[in-house]
Amino acid sequence: MTSGQMLLAGFNGLFTKVASELTDMFTAFERVHFDEHNLKFDIVRDAQELQVKMPLHLSLTLILFYGL
Repeated sequence: MTSGQMLLAGFNGLFTKVASELTDMFTAFERVHFDEHNLKFDIVRDAQELQVKMPLHLSLTLILFYGL
């Protein structure tokens, strides 16, 4: 077997494994039932909760002088 054939066989095995795992994941998702309430989320609120609370004057100083 040449090195190209071995490389092709390795990639084939890798992609076969990925396809198998994706099939298993989609099968598991089909068994899970979500309420409509659980599907709703607020991206802006979540981002605001993750932000570090910092005084306004410090924020402006960092932006203006350091470009952060």
